[in-house]
Amino acid sequence: ESCNYVYYIQKFIPCGNKDVRVFVLGDRVLAAMLRENTFWKANYACGAKISPWFLSQEAEEIALKAAKATEADYAGVDLLYSEEGEILVSEVNGIPGWEGLQQVCSYNVASEIANYVLANNK
Repeated sequence: ESCNYVYYIQKFIPCGNKDVRVFVLGDRVLAAMLRENTFWKANYACGAKISPWFLSQEAEEIALKAAKATEADYAGVDLLYSEEGEILVSEVNGIPGWEGLQQVCSYNVASEIANYVLANNK
């Protein structure tokens, strides 16, 4: 109470210390990557191992709907695959970094964003 901290509380979803970051740009998925770590936080900035990930149609639709719900022009949508096989959205990040993503995709992420912004007069 005395420090006025903000705490986020969410249900823990057992998912093998990995998640999938989906980078959505406009109305399309630009790329996705699997992030695996030795502890529950699978962020690239926290040392997660990354690799390209190919989304199922269901996962792609979930990511696109999640990004659209936030009205973000681009977003990092984090998906968890539960041990029961459910695909869950854990976060929609409106300012996602793409350093890790750039390492696993074949095109220039910054150029894609710039082209999108210019084409859509943003």
